[in-house]
Formats: sequence, structure tokens, C-alpha cells
Amino acid sequence: TQAEVKDRLRAEGIDLGNNRFLILQGE
Repeated sequence: TQAEVKDRLRAEGIDLGNNRFLILQGE
């Protein structure tokens, strides 16, 4: 789910603001 993706990105220490395209791509 998108929530799981966001949690994974946060766990990786990635800035969601700068990497929003990753979420939009479903990755």
C-alpha cells in the first residue's frame, strides 16, 4: 500500500518531499 511505501521510504531516511515521484510511481 502507499502507507507501506511511505513507511519504507522513511525507514531508509529518504526525504518524501524530494522523492514524491517514487510514491507516485508506486515504488
